[in-house]
Parts: sequence; structure tokens; C-alpha cells
Amino acid sequence: MNLLDISFQSLANYVASKQDVVVAFTIKVASAILFLLIGLRIIKFIRNKVAKQLAKTTVDVTLRPFITTLIYWLLCIMLFISVAGMLGIQTTSFVAVLGAAGLAVGLALQGSLSNFAGGTLILIFRPFKVGDLIESAGHTGHVTEIQIFNTLLLTPDNKTIILPNGLVAGGTITNYSTLGRIRVDMEFIISETSDLNAAIEAFEKIMKDHELILNEPAPTVRISKFEGGDPKLSIMPWAHPDNYWTVYWDMWDGVNNTIKSREDLSFPTPNLEVIMRK
Repeated sequence: MNLLDISFQSLANYVASKQDVVVAFTIKVASAILFLLIGLRIIKFIRNKVAKQLAKTTVDVTLRPFITTLIYWLLCIMLFISVAGMLGIQTTSFVAVLGAAGLAVGLALQGSLSNFAGGTLILIFRPFKVGDLIESAGHTGHVTEIQIFNTLLLTPDNKTIILPNGLVAGGTITNYSTLGRIRVDMEFIISETSDLNAAIEAFEKIMKDHELILNEPAPTVRISKFEGGDPKLSIMPWAHPDNYWTVYWDMWDGVNNTIKSREDLSFPTPNLEVIMRK
């Protein structure tokens, strides 16, 4: 056997030995990909199943999207680590690299992490829930959704306000729905020639006849102050937070129509006094 035959024989043996390695690695990669695809489908099925089960329980609507999203991402992380182990990657090293990458991403996304922490605090301490009327960061509206990073408000003029949870949790929150009722404060000025007692009785009747105004606490009418001799009346009905604006505008219409339809009541007329000097 000459030298050339020996070289070809060695090359054939080398290729044959490596072929087994390539086949084994190909099977391993194909198995890992198949495991990943099946795992993702199972995770989506679990997420949807958990969401349906939560909808049937007494778990607050506020917590449901947060729980399902958290379960989904935790299962995905566990799946990716398992796939890495199937490919021969040391999971301990992989977790260390993942932790270092997470630290780097965390430093780059401090605002997002602050919003995540704020969302967690909101869900733990529950200063408000979905459906509440709140005021925060200079905006007022009904809470429609509490996400991981943001809180969504629907304003009375049908605008959606997206507030970062970090800003909400770190600021002042006024919840108008906590006690289930809110006082609608308004002030009206009537002329000094009007019958004050008749005005108070008329305004009290408007509130008593309104179906959305609560009887307890009782609505009240008081003189708050005088402006140039004209009394200013404070009208204070109580209503459910969802009916706040309806009561507010109805009271303006009711007071205006009452004063204009009666001879003993009137709005003050602006007077301009002009003094002529030579």
C-alpha cells in the first residue's frame, strides 16, 4: 500500500468519524427546535387556560392580566433554559450570562424598571382598581386597565391617558370611588333683590327631585359669602362617582331654568357707574 492509499484511507476514516458527530448534532438541534415549538404552544395554551379560569373566579379584574403575563414569561424563560441544556450549553453559565445581560439591560432601562416596580406596588397596596375614578399626575378619569408598566385612564371627554406606573405610584393619587359617593360642589350668585329663602328652597327641591342625587348624605344649600352685596350660594349634592358630571351639568341647567322662570329670583346685573368731571 503506497502513501497515497494511506492518506485516502485516513481521510475516509476521519470523515466517517465526523459524520457520526454531525448526524448526532443535527438530531440534537432538530430535537431542541421541535421541543421549543411544542413548548411555546403548550405555554400559550396554559396562558389562555389560566386567563379563562381567572375569569371564572373572584380574582380582581385588576390582577388578571398581570398574573397571566407573569406566568407566560416565567414559563418562557424556563423553556429557553431547557432548550439551551439540550444543545449542550452549560445552564449554570447560561444563567450567569443571562443575569449579567439582565443587569446591563436593567441599567439601560431604569425608567421601565421603575414603572414595573410602580405597577407591582399598585397591585400590592391597591390604592385604586379598574373602574375607579381617580386623579393622578394632573389627569382625571376612570381606570380602564392596569398594565405592568402603565395605567390607562378614560377621561370624561373619551380620551385615553397612558400614565407610567412609576409616576402614579410615586405621586399623589386622589380616588373618588373609595367610599362610593362624591360631593358635587357648585356656587351660584343671585341678586341681592332676590328672595333668599325662596332660592334655597327652590334649589333644595331641584336636588330632591333629581334621581341621581343621593338622599344620604343629605344635599345642602348654604350661603358661602357675599360679593358686592349679592349672596353666593354653595350647592352641595352627593352622587355616585360615575354620575358626577351628569349631576354637575343637570344642576347648572336646573338652577338656570328655575331662576329665569320665577319673578322673585334673578341673577345679578352688572352695573357700571360713570362719573363725569370737568
